[in-house]
Amino acid sequence: MRKTKIICTLGPASERTDVLQQLIHAGTDIFRVNMSHADHRSVRDVVPRIRALAVEAHRPVAILLDTQGPAIRTGELKVSLELREGDILELTV
Repeated sequence: MRKTKIICTLGPASERTDVLQQLIHAGTDIFRVNMSHADHRSVRDVVPRIRALAVEAHRPVAILLDTQGPAIRTGELKVSLELREGDILELTV
């Protein structure tokens, strides 16, 4: 059993489905997405494709969303939101 993991950083050229499939078959264990350079739309597109290709290949493949560190990234909400103590807020991409 192999203890090391292969991490591939995704970019515009490697986000194509055929390339992702080749990388999975070559042994990629983790796909890294650099959130400093990726836009949310492309992340929402590539994550489900990676999940589907991993199922097809019968291999567990992790996805690492790499942020810039302690920077807080916010945007404007489309609706108003009021949180109270004890409320749970789930943020998704």
